[in-house]
Amino acid sequence: MRSGSTSLFAGPRSCRGLSLVETLVAMAVFGLSLLTLMPLSVATLRVSDLAATRVHAVALAQTKLEDFRLLPYEQMAVLATGQESLPDGYVRQWGIVDAPTQPGDGNDLVRLWVKVSWNSTSPGAVSLVDSRSRY
Repeated sequence: MRSGSTSLFAGPRSCRGLSLVETLVAMAVFGLSLLTLMPLSVATLRVSDLAATRVHAVALAQTKLEDFRLLPYEQMAVLATGQESLPDGYVRQWGIVDAPTQPGDGNDLVRLWVKVSWNSTSPGAVSLVDSRSRY
């Protein structure tokens, strides 16, 4: 090595830069590293899409439960069973839970369930249960 030189390589080769072979090897290593990360990004997109679908389904179920809260108690037993198809492939079902009465409730408590299902790339469903008292 020459005196006063900070280069690790001796001679004039260190001043020329990278050769074509070195550049191709570096590009191949970079390409392979990107290929190994692709499945991770695809999985992240799928999980994100499923989370957005679930959030939308919960909002649809909560909306139906809010509709029941606005009804008078006497009308709930009549209207509390049904099904409807919604945009974007969602199906919303609802009904009264067949649960034994609890001591002290005086048969003044109705338990409702709402189920929202979807049939997209990853089918699924969410269910919510709520109680409504006469008083």
